[in-house]
This record gives sequence, C-alpha cells and structure tokens, in this order.
Amino acid sequence: MTYQVQPGDIFGRIGTGLAQGLSESVPKEIERARLSAGLRNFEQQSGELNPMQQLARLAGVPGITPQMIQSFAELARHQNKASAYGKSAEMQPRGIQNAPPSVAPNIQDVNFANLNQRPSGGQAPKIPSLPGQEQPVFNPQNPLNEEVLTKSQWTPQQRNARIREYVDQGFLVNDAERLAADDEQRQLAEPKAYQARSEELKKAREESEGELTKQLETKLQKNDKEFYSDVTGEMLQSLKRGMARDLRLNPNENVENVANKWSNIGLEMAKTKSQLQKLSSETGFSSLFKGGDIENKLKSYQKIFAKAGNEEELFNILKSNFGMSPRGAAHIAFPRSSEVKKYLENVKSNFFGGTRKGLNERKIAVEIGDLLRKNDSIQAILSDLMAADTTFDQTAFFDELLKNQDELSLSPRQEREIAEGPSGFLRNWGDFLILPARRR
Repeated sequence: MTYQVQPGDIFGRIGTGLAQGLSESVPKEIERARLSAGLRNFEQQSGELNPMQQLARLAGVPGITPQMIQSFAELARHQNKASAYGKSAEMQPRGIQNAPPSVAPNIQDVNFANLNQRPSGGQAPKIPSLPGQEQPVFNPQNPLNEEVLTKSQWTPQQRNARIREYVDQGFLVNDAERLAADDEQRQLAEPKAYQARSEELKKAREESEGELTKQLETKLQKNDKEFYSDVTGEMLQSLKRGMARDLRLNPNENVENVANKWSNIGLEMAKTKSQLQKLSSETGFSSLFKGGDIENKLKSYQKIFAKAGNEEELFNILKSNFGMSPRGAAHIAFPRSSEVKKYLENVKSNFFGGTRKGLNERKIAVEIGDLLRKNDSIQAILSDLMAADTTFDQTAFFDELLKNQDELSLSPRQEREIAEGPSGFLRNWGDFLILPARRR
C-alpha cells in the first residue's frame, strides 16, 4: 500500500518562500545601508583628514571591501595632490632660518631661466634699479651683491624645514621631498643665471651707448676732446639715460633708430648752446627796450634742454654767460610743475604787507615742500613769490625748508638750493636786462 503526500495549501507555500527570501535579502540591504551611510559620513569629513586618518576612517566603514579601500586611496591621493598644489599657489610658506636670501629688490620682472616657479627659496632674482633712475633697461649687477655670490648647499635643517612647508600645504612626503630638492637646485643655480644676465645687460649697454656716441661724433664732426666742447659729460649721461628709457619702453625698436633720435637731441643741444653764446654777446643795455623778446627766446631754448633732461646746464649758462642771479636763472631754466604753479596762483592773492613777521612764509614753505617735484626749483619758486610780494621773508622761508628737509623727497639740486639759502634783494645786471620789470 502506497502513501502519497498531497500538495499543501498554495498560500502556505507562498508564505514559506517569502520568509526564506526575506531572511536572505534583509541583512544584505541593512549592510548596504550601513555602507552607504558610512561612505556619506566619510565624504563629509575627508577634506579635514590627512591621508593616514582617511585610510583609518575608511577601514572602519561597515561593509567596506579591500578593493574599495584601494580605489578610494588612489582617488584620495590625486585629490590631496591637486588640493596641495592649489594651496601652494596661494600660501607664502614659512621662511627658512639661515637660508641664503634669494629675492632681490625689484627693477623689472625678469624671469631668469624660469626660476620663479617655487616658494621664497626658489624665486628668480630681480635686478635692483640704480639710484635716481627710473627702471633703466641696462643695469649690470653689483658684483658684491649677495645675490650673485655662489650659494652653499642647504643644511639638513634647512632641507627638512622646506619639506615641512610642503607637507603643511598638503603634499605627500615623497612629493614634498622632490619639490624641496628642486627648490634647492634652483637656488644654487641662481648666481650663474644672475651673472649671465648681468653680462648680457652689460654687453647690450655698451653696444647701445657706443652707437649713440658714434652717431653724435659723426653729426657733430668732432671726437675726443673737441667732442666734449659741445657735449659735456653730464649732457652725454642724460642722453644715455633717455636712450635706455626708450629701449625699455619700446622693446621692439632697434638700437640704431633710438640712437638716431637721441643723437639728434644732442645735436640740437649743441646748436642751441652756440645760439646761446651768440645771444649772450648781443645782450646789452639795448635789451631793456626789447620787452620780453630775450626772455621768450630763452624759454624756447629751455624746451630743448628739457627734452634732453639737461635743464641744470642751461641754469649754469644763464648765470655765467648772461650774468643772471640764481633766482633769475632758475625762473627760466626750471618751469614750475602744475601742482606748484596752481598753489602759487592761489597763495599770491593772500599776501598782506608789513606785520606777518615770517608766519606766512613758514606755512608756505611747509605746503610747498609737500608739492615739490624733482624738476621744481626752490629758487624759481622764490622768484614767483618775490615778484608778488617784495617784502617776502626769504630767511623764514628757507629756515622752515631746512628744518623739514629730512622729511621731504628732494633731489640733490634742491638740497643744494636750500643749503645756498636766501639771495640778496639786489638783482644781477642780467636780471634787469632780460626779465620784465615786475620780476627785477
């Protein structure tokens, strides 16, 4: 006799299958949920963690696999490096004690052999400007400057300090070591690049100045001692500075053309000096009846001297050849700057006579001192003030300027004018012959 089991109720079989499926899927879903929550939490905090902390935090995420940890580690490495480069571009790393200096005063942003791609220890050196010049294009370096002297290798402490700078910015240690070694090599290479650059500038300067002198000698048809009878040493230096400035501002211009421009200016200067010599021999008593003709001629000549930056030579010619006083000669040789001219126009209308006892003069000296430009002449300014008020107290004026001299940005010529002090009330004969009556 056989026994046959009858199929169970269909709903019971469905329930059994559901229970079995749930028992298998629910734990997996819970595990995936915990993994997802752990990864979201890691994502929010990873930016504040260093690589070691990130690895430890990942290993503690429920359900993380070794393959996932490896993938995250590689991704984190790339992200950290990108972030570190960003910080390196923005941060000024801490200086290294006793490290050789590598940044010189600025004249122009010259990149020597691409040496300016690193923090302070690896920046490119820059050639400083010469005193009294506005960023000349030719400036061979001082051979005693620390920047051009051979540098010693970094000590272990200096090297470790630089590595620490990069690590603090977020670089991994091996990258920080490589960057620090690169910085050291760049710094050691700077003096050679510096010296090579200086030699190039020196050669370029000699070639350009030689071209200027050659063209001047040809146009003047003079050389050696005869040359300097027309072109003084000071005048030649002014022409050279003007030429260097033009070459710097017009890098695509060639040397021959710029030398031609400045040799023509020198030629005009020489011709003007001859005309001045002739005019001085013709200036006599009859000049009193010619109104401002001679003064106007001299002011026209002044523009030629000014173009060459040589106003002081005209000042000396007016004193020696025309017999003018320093005050009278300065009035013609050094036109007032627009700021000073405007101030003088305002102050002239406020003069009173008699009882000021130098108080206004001292106030004027302080205010004028703040407005002075390098081409202004204190003697010329005094000429304007004395023309407006013959009782103007020169002594109080110069005394106040002398007292404030150290705080003022004065040129050497202006310092000499202050040292010379007041001029006499009696004017030179040349002033009477050339200047209008109100300025005598």
